[in-house]
Amino acid sequence: MLPRKILSTEKQKLIEHMVGDMVGEDRRLRFGYSAKDEAVTSYIERSWTRIGKGDQWFVVEDKGRIVATCHISFVTDTQAEMGCTVAPEYKSQGIGQALFDRGANWARAKGATHVYMQCLSENRVIQHIAKKNGMTTVTLAPGEKEATVKIERSELAAASHDAVTETIAICDGIVRTQQWLFESIMKRSLGLTSK
Repeated sequence: MLPRKILSTEKQKLIEHMVGDMVGEDRRLRFGYSAKDEAVTSYIERSWTRIGKGDQWFVVEDKGRIVATCHISFVTDTQAEMGCTVAPEYKSQGIGQALFDRGANWARAKGATHVYMQCLSENRVIQHIAKKNGMTTVTLAPGEKEATVKIERSELAAASHDAVTETIAICDGIVRTQQWLFESIMKRSLGLTSK
């Protein structure tokens, strides 16, 4: 499952993932507080108007459902903030790292020289990704950290890589969807599932 750019028709699927999959502790770790559903939806709505410009969402989809995301948002001309989510049943499969790579590369292609992530001290997954990618971590306040990395790749190389990666991700998604649909049809035709 490869991350791809979100489609303009997928806002509702994104909201369903962020509200339905990111609950309890997962939501608190992603947003830094126990955000209510309305706050999560409002966050998505605000970012939606800037997609492709100062913001971008990358998604991982499985069986027609968004199961992981990466949101990149430029805060200055050269700095972008990143936040990632992975549905509980899809964790520990390398999806978070793939999202990080995809988001950081897109940010560089758009002119970012630095990408940062804010996280709570107890968010071990994000801290692991930060350390693995050579990010410098600083403590902002008790319980809150920020990890920053300078992106070394050239803008041109990043833009080329982004275009190729997007094409591969789209092809991967098409093949996976066709496989899932074929399996569903076969199971129904053989009477192995309820309709």
